[in-house]
Amino acid sequence: MHKPKITNTVEKILSLLVDKNYSQLGAMTQGQQFLPEDIKGAIDDYGYTIIHPPKLLEVLDVIQVKDKVPATYSVRVDLWTKEEGRSDLSLELTLIDIEESDLCTVEIDDLHVL
Repeated sequence: MHKPKITNTVEKILSLLVDKNYSQLGAMTQGQQFLPEDIKGAIDDYGYTIIHPPKLLEVLDVIQVKDKVPATYSVRVDLWTKEEGRSDLSLELTLIDIEESDLCTVEIDDLHVL
């Protein structure tokens, strides 16, 4: 079972993707790795409409990174689209569990077709 903070963070990211709120997503990630326009471009190039997955916990692959303080997780999220259901598009994240925050710190590592 995943920590609620991880699930809540991923839900927030997915909501921003579904709402096409790339600027807020960029602010959440402090523009590390992927800029808002990179994320928008990757999704636009894919050509389908991102939606919330029916069961988030079934599309999360979470691995805790050893010997990292604060706790750090490598997370892969299979994205869903209105047209396809579960798609070939995958979002890879690094989540850092900062205790003072309600959500994890987010780094987007990749957004690509599997």
